[in-house]
Amino acid sequence: MRLKRLELFGFKSFADRTVLDFPHAFTGIVGPNGCGKSNVVDAVRWVLGETRPTSMRGGEMTDVIFKGSTSRPAVSVAEVTLVVDNTCGTIPAHGAEVAVTRRVFRSGEGEYEIDGSRVRLKDVRDLLFDTGLGSRGYSVLEQGKIDAVLSANPHDRRAIFEEAAGVSRFRQRRKETESRLKRVDQDLERLDDVVGELESRVRSLKVQAGRARTWVEVRDEWRERGVKLAQHQLLTLDGALSTTDEELLEVDAVLAGLREQRESAEHDLAEREAEQAQLAGRVDEAGAALSEVSGELLTLDERSRQLSARVDAWRATAEAEARRVDELGERLGLRGAELEAARAEREQATSDAERAESALEELGGAFREAARRYREARHQSEEQSKRVNGLIHDKASAYNAARQLESSLGPLTERAERAEVRLTELRERLAAARQEWTSAEGALAEAEGACTAAQEEHAELTAGLQRLRETESGCKEERRRIEVERAALRSRVEALLDWERERESLDAGARSLLEGQGPIDADVLGGLLADHVHTTPEYARALDAALGLSAEAIVLQDESEAAAIGAWLKEREIGQARLVVPGGLNRGNCEPVIPEVSIDLREHVHGLLLEHVRVSTELIPVAHLLLCDCILVSDLESALALTEELPGWRLVTPEGDLVDATGVLAGYREVQQGAVGRRAQAAELESEAAALDTRLDELAVEEERARAEREALEVRLTAAAEAVERARAAYASATSRLRTAEVRTGDAERGLGDAEAESVGLIDERARAEERLVELRREHEHAERAFELENSRLEELEKSRHAIEAERDETGREEHRARVEMTRAREQAQALERRLSDLGRVVEELQLEIERARRLARENESQAEEGGEESQAIGARRAELEIERSAAAEELERRRNEERSGRERIDTLRRGADVVTRELEGLMARRGERQLDRQRAELSREELLRRSEDDFKLDAEALREDFEPSPELLEAEHLEALEVDVLELKRKLDRLGPVNLEAVEELEGVAERLEFLTTQRSDLIEAKSELVSTLETINSESERLFLEAFEEIRGHFRTIFRQLFGGGKADVELAEGEPVLEAGIEITARPPGRETLPIGLLSGGQRTMTALALLFAVFKSRPSPFCVLDEVDAALDDANVGRFLSMLDGFVADTQFIVVTHNKGTMAASDMLYGVTMETKGVSRNVSVELSDVDNFVPEAIGDARAAAQSHADTSAAAAQVGDEDADDEPVVELAPHEPTRVDVPEKVESR
Repeated sequence: MRLKRLELFGFKSFADRTVLDFPHAFTGIVGPNGCGKSNVVDAVRWVLGETRPTSMRGGEMTDVIFKGSTSRPAVSVAEVTLVVDNTCGTIPAHGAEVAVTRRVFRSGEGEYEIDGSRVRLKDVRDLLFDTGLGSRGYSVLEQGKIDAVLSANPHDRRAIFEEAAGVSRFRQRRKETESRLKRVDQDLERLDDVVGELESRVRSLKVQAGRARTWVEVRDEWRERGVKLAQHQLLTLDGALSTTDEELLEVDAVLAGLREQRESAEHDLAEREAEQAQLAGRVDEAGAALSEVSGELLTLDERSRQLSARVDAWRATAEAEARRVDELGERLGLRGAELEAARAEREQATSDAERAESALEELGGAFREAARRYREARHQSEEQSKRVNGLIHDKASAYNAARQLESSLGPLTERAERAEVRLTELRERLAAARQEWTSAEGALAEAEGACTAAQEEHAELTAGLQRLRETESGCKEERRRIEVERAALRSRVEALLDWERERESLDAGARSLLEGQGPIDADVLGGLLADHVHTTPEYARALDAALGLSAEAIVLQDESEAAAIGAWLKEREIGQARLVVPGGLNRGNCEPVIPEVSIDLREHVHGLLLEHVRVSTELIPVAHLLLCDCILVSDLESALALTEELPGWRLVTPEGDLVDATGVLAGYREVQQGAVGRRAQAAELESEAAALDTRLDELAVEEERARAEREALEVRLTAAAEAVERARAAYASATSRLRTAEVRTGDAERGLGDAEAESVGLIDERARAEERLVELRREHEHAERAFELENSRLEELEKSRHAIEAERDETGREEHRARVEMTRAREQAQALERRLSDLGRVVEELQLEIERARRLARENESQAEEGGEESQAIGARRAELEIERSAAAEELERRRNEERSGRERIDTLRRGADVVTRELEGLMARRGERQLDRQRAELSREELLRRSEDDFKLDAEALREDFEPSPELLEAEHLEALEVDVLELKRKLDRLGPVNLEAVEELEGVAERLEFLTTQRSDLIEAKSELVSTLETINSESERLFLEAFEEIRGHFRTIFRQLFGGGKADVELAEGEPVLEAGIEITARPPGRETLPIGLLSGGQRTMTALALLFAVFKSRPSPFCVLDEVDAALDDANVGRFLSMLDGFVADTQFIVVTHNKGTMAASDMLYGVTMETKGVSRNVSVELSDVDNFVPEAIGDARAAAQSHADTSAAAAQVGDEDADDEPVVELAPHEPTRVDVPEKVESR
């Protein structure tokens, strides 16, 4: 594989597309200083993937793009293409030619291509792995790097050996693997934290989900039963309303019939009374005939009294009916006044509605007209605005162009000033270059010392940082462990204090009371006795055994509550409940004093159980009653032995064994089995959790301290690393400062002429810019005037448009108000119409009643008058009747019988009329009651529908839709029972309180995520294991390849060093005490006739030759397809140049060499010469060069071609005679610089 072609475009000084072909094995590149030769080397390194801008001698990667010159504009892209010959198939899966292209754009974006296809930088590096090629490999040595091979620290020297060993790709893979392993560790750490949090969350959500499920079940049951209750209640109310309406209709019909009956009865009564009057007259007439004197008088007096009584009755009835007429008249007047007022209001409302409708039509027309005028004004304003915007654009364009020219005048002036300043600077630079040599030596020694000190500080800080990281990691691990332990404790506490689980062990009566179903609110109850009695977990089982079922007794305030609860439990037949009153009931005399026991059993007695119990103050009497006879002993055996000595006492052990008068309670029981034990253990766990919280706070403080110290050390470590880099950079730069002094002097002289030409060009450019500026200002003033004129027109149009818009909006508001007024007037008129109809019906009924009362009054008054007239007639006819009395005796008797019969019929008719009247009044009262019942039913139905809407979001239609009534619930007692159940379910919902309804779904999601993350964690652990195994394989393979390559390069280095120096000895060794893959490489060299010296004490030529020996050793071990060398022979004399060229001869068969040089010997040995020049300031190009023209083309060319060729031949002949490296008679090679001699070289060298 060979470098076939290099194409450059826009790269640094190569503004034009430049193609360099490399058909030969040894190509030289020559040219004056500063013409761009090194840019060719930079192009090769850049296209091979160099990513550091500093390596390209720039601040950022876009600095490689040609920036322009006085005669050439800048370009926007830099492009380099490297074409290699792949006919040998070194690069698989590619053709005979492989082209690698790299571009970078002015925007900062870049791209790579292989054979015209877009690829990544990684693909380019993978393509060149194991070929020796690469941006940082040993195939490209730029200016100064040949010495940097030796100047680098031992660890940096490894790069060349690793590239030669093919370890680079393994290092890259190891780096990727370590990065992936680090990410896996970080992911595992994060997963552990997340899994811990999720597990805690799952426990909490399980509790919430349980409450939520209970709540949902109760809610659904409440809703189902509530809807059923509402539907049946609505059905009942609808039926009641329907029945009431039917009854009202029936009552109204009956009322009408009764009114007719009453009128008919009153009419019959009047007729019968008239007939009775006639009969009475006849009786009187007959009576008058019975006796001429006294009989007639008696009869007439009796008749007169009867007539007087009847007249009084008729007049009384007439007066009553007259008063009733007055009352009804007053009521009729009130209703008539209301009717007239309502009619007036209706007329007024109708008139208002008509006026509002008329006003609405007028305002609607006005609003449409205003809207039309507004659209026309807006259209005119928009057209004028477009004209103004166009003028603004013209004005802004002229203004911006003028401003741009004005802004460019300043830079032009500044550039001219900078050109003057640059002239001064160039003169000063020449003087500064002469002083640079003196300061370079001191800087070199100072940099070496600073580098050593910085490395020692860096190593110390690295060790300290590692210790702090271990401390911080330990704190995190312990904190994570404690958090898990604390979560477990909290979960155990929650499980111990689970109220729902504890309720399951209670009697049904106690559960009902605690659930708030009893006569006393659950909040008023004092909870269970176990909530008020406390002890340590050690004695919790003993206390639970002693208290027995009393531990679950409910604490009350007084005995009255106990009586009420007992009555309620019996009434409901729910069950029983154990109740406790704080003061106790029926207390006996139990003195807690332990009698004396035998000496051998005394040590087993721990005292009274009360001594180990803490009780709420108000419940001390109860605890005394429950535990005063209970002694705590060590074990069951001792308790049984003490029964004889302590009769009547209860003996209890810490394990929960109980011995009393009835027998023994023994066996194993957990602490949490009892109510007291659960609370005691929960309290102990809470204290442990509090201690863990304290420890977590301490660990957080310690971790924060370690983190702060670590961050401070990292800052110091970064500063130390930067100091090391600065020291290395200073050390490397000191060696190159001397060589750059001469270059700077030449650059200053050439730059002086360029600056003068640049200054003249700037003056001309400024004059042209000022002329153009005057033209643009005139254009701007013209556009400004036109803009002001059109803008004033736009403002007038805008004012008109805003006025029309305001008028339109006001008209719209008035139209809206008129529409509202018309609607209100129509609704008011309709309401008044309904009211008039109701009042009309009332007035008609009142008028009918008044007419009937008047008629009755008139009839009774007429009868009264007739009775008076008849009394007068009786007086007139008294005498005549007296005479006829005798003859009419029989007739009198007969008439009296008829009169009595008629009177009885009248009484019967009057009683019937009274019955009808009372029945009518009763029906009227009944109708009023039914009307009230209907109103109550209406209100109840409205309340029912309101509750249904509030509770179930169901209206009347939804309740009635598809409803089939339950026959069972049509009975009142079952419906009432259902209502009680619904109320109880509602209270149960209220007692449950607010719940997290999303807990169930959230629990499923969190549990699913926890399962997923647990699976991911297992996968990560497996992946970590695979990565560790891969890393071990990479390390072992890398170590094997590196050691093999190192030993091979080491042997070649020893031989090539002796060949180049004509003797001597050199070696490379791995640093001791370090792993093979991290160990630095030390280089030792002993030139012929000298002692072994450190690399830093060799002369410049010796250092270059040693570096070349190492480079050629690498090439011999692993040849690179091509090698680019930039002025590596600058520090060599003619003799050493000959040795260097002789060494090249041995490698050109396997490696293609491109050498940038100023040495004539190297030029003469080249198969082909490329010349690089800069005829146009800042623009490089290649030209044809003959070896005979080198002195003219390259004034800086050094060396003697003939002397170098002679040395070349001598070195080649003597190479085979170099003996063993340990021989004492090594020939001494003179390394003093050879005095160059000018000779003519007649041979032509192929050039371009």
